[in-house]
Amino acid sequence: MNILMTYVRKYLMMNKSSTLLSILSLITASALFFLVGCLCINTLIGFNDSMIATYGNYHAVYQNVSDEFVESMNLHAKVMQADVVEIQKKIDMDCFLTKTKDSFVIVGMDKKSFDDLRMVLSEGRFPVSENEILVSEEAMTDSKISLDLHQRVVIDDQEYEVVGMIEDSFFDNETSSYTLITVLNHTAEKDLYVRYYDQKDSAAVSRQIMDSFSGEFEDLKMNSGYQLYHQADENHMILLLIFFFALTLLTFLAMNILLIRNCYKNSYANREKHLAILKTVGVTQAQCTTMILYEGLLLLVISLAIGIPVGWVLYDVLINILNGLIYSVSAGSLTLGHSYREVILLISVAYVALTSFYFIRKSTKKIIVQSVTTTLQSSDEVEVMDHPYLQLEKKQPILIRLLHKNIRQNHRSYRHLIIGITMVITLFILINSLMGYLREGIFYDVSDHNYDVEVIIYDDAYPTRLMTRLKNVENASAVVISESMRLHSPDMAALDYDYRQNTLFNGNIYVEVIAYSDEVLQSFSKKVVDSDMSEEEPWGILINQMYSSAHRRFYNIFKNSVIHDLYYDDQKIFSSLNLLKTNALITGCGYQKQPQILVSRQLFREIYDRSGVNEHEYHVYFQSNDSASLVRQLNIINDSFGAELEVVNVQKAFNDGKILISLIRILSYGYILSLILMGILAASCVASVNFEYRKKEFMLYRALGLRMKEVMLLILAELLYYEMQIFIGSWILSLALNFICYQLYFNGIGLQFFIPENSLLGSAIFFVLMLAAFMCYIYVRMRTLKYSLILKNEITMM
Repeated sequence: MNILMTYVRKYLMMNKSSTLLSILSLITASALFFLVGCLCINTLIGFNDSMIATYGNYHAVYQNVSDEFVESMNLHAKVMQADVVEIQKKIDMDCFLTKTKDSFVIVGMDKKSFDDLRMVLSEGRFPVSENEILVSEEAMTDSKISLDLHQRVVIDDQEYEVVGMIEDSFFDNETSSYTLITVLNHTAEKDLYVRYYDQKDSAAVSRQIMDSFSGEFEDLKMNSGYQLYHQADENHMILLLIFFFALTLLTFLAMNILLIRNCYKNSYANREKHLAILKTVGVTQAQCTTMILYEGLLLLVISLAIGIPVGWVLYDVLINILNGLIYSVSAGSLTLGHSYREVILLISVAYVALTSFYFIRKSTKKIIVQSVTTTLQSSDEVEVMDHPYLQLEKKQPILIRLLHKNIRQNHRSYRHLIIGITMVITLFILINSLMGYLREGIFYDVSDHNYDVEVIIYDDAYPTRLMTRLKNVENASAVVISESMRLHSPDMAALDYDYRQNTLFNGNIYVEVIAYSDEVLQSFSKKVVDSDMSEEEPWGILINQMYSSAHRRFYNIFKNSVIHDLYYDDQKIFSSLNLLKTNALITGCGYQKQPQILVSRQLFREIYDRSGVNEHEYHVYFQSNDSASLVRQLNIINDSFGAELEVVNVQKAFNDGKILISLIRILSYGYILSLILMGILAASCVASVNFEYRKKEFMLYRALGLRMKEVMLLILAELLYYEMQIFIGSWILSLALNFICYQLYFNGIGLQFFIPENSLLGSAIFFVLMLAAFMCYIYVRMRTLKYSLILKNEITMM
């Protein structure tokens, strides 16, 4: 037996190119299966954890609740968890370098609340006494006073020790305070954070609780961010993401099976005759089986020993790159981790091993069942016994008859290969179709903001000093100022039909009348006005398009060019207002549901004076490359002037919304590159295996007098036949599955049918490149083989 094992090792060493190709295929299969599995699982986990860290792991918060209400919620049949958070004190203090927050809020929590609300420590521990606090990393870096770990600080005449740190605190989301967390003291006002069993019923259950426990709490706030993310009652986004990643894993699963299958076919190519010779010298079938198993296990062990560590290292490198790219889009918003890596590693090893055992065993059975005599004969000679090889009595050209004979003879042996490649290409196109729907539909956000930071000023009079300071702020490349007010009209007939059907009204149309400086308005009107407007009648420019995120489409707002009976409260301002409709945008105006009408500053002043309006706003729009720094400066200005400015970091909100779509784009490129790599290896295996199996057939054609050009033409025709089968089959199947997915889900949320033209074109280019590569490989091998010696050896063996 040792002699046979030595023979196997020497055979592998002698056929280095075939052995190396087999090992590379198994390494790629194991490494990429582990890599893709880790990436899919951790992307879902990371995105879910990011949303929980941002919005909190709760559905509703009941404010200032009674003890009886807390006990009732703990026993409520539809409440999964109810956690008490005490609001112990709020401390206004000027202690921040960045001025992004103006106060501390100290809250109390217990261990159950820490676990239920997903407070994850980055350092230290949770507080256990009233003089210990937990801080967020943002509060630590933003505060003038030191909030480092184990630091003692005095806040509001009370000393606290910082015992722990968390990365993010949902308490601080869109508030003017930083939250410091300590333990419960059972004396302060408390809020109750509630999570229901069924998110779909959260609004209905909350209303039911409000009716049943009136007076037991002060107010109720739903967690709108959490609801928006999950969309359980509308779009099932989580299920869609799971389906997307499951389909990705299925694609790589199919590709891995194709790689492993061709790996062992490449390894055992033309081994039948070697084993048959060994049988003639006394080697038993059991020993042959052991040799085949030993060779397969040797390749498997070497490949797993290299492939799994390579996948582990690649995942670490890829995670660092992806986290860096995500951080550049929106800092700290999403982090991909290393959850379940050990479990996925074991699954990857088991999957590759079991798949390899299957194909090893299949190869063993195929080789053993053949008799020695049949094996030593060439496959072409056996075929000739039953069917005359060339059938010379027919008048068809010899190449056509050979092509027909080859297709008829090989269609069964190539069936599994054709089905496998067809399924891989189909899944590839289908995955790109889903990426298109995700990119252009589910997570699509209209990029209609053409500014980075907005400041809203509520003032009746123009704040000259404040405006001058805002115009001269640093880190701003452009500043645009507008003022606005709201009017309403009962003229429903002026609206477009689709807009009227998809927008709720209470009998009036509310329009926002906006005035810019004369220079800005004239510059904009030159772009959209084709003819001069009458100065005798009041007129305005209407932004006549709105985008519905619910239906994923644009609607025209007005069908008429005039709106009648505009009012402010009960006072009529205009009997009619002429409108110039445009779909162009100006800074500060977007594709909003509420119609926006631009008027001259003079007309705006007339409206203001006639109406006695008391809801007047000034808007200042900034363009900046560093919106965070600009927001800090604007907060400092706000404090110095004592003005109640509303500062909105539009760029940050937009970047936060781009996280998932950016991640999908990043992953799509990695997905395509990985499939290309696996495709190249699979194609190499296919070319090597099939040439080894059929090289004697090609040599026989040369011996019969066919020129190299004719042999290559014959091979090209056969390759084209099989490629057209794969090409047409994968296109039809992928488009059919795409249409089924569209009808089942995407059509219901207003998306248009998406055809992945780039993927279809890419698959066509892939087929052309593979055809060229196969032809080059076969040509080189045909030129380098000594076919006369091969035929002499075959005749000798017979």
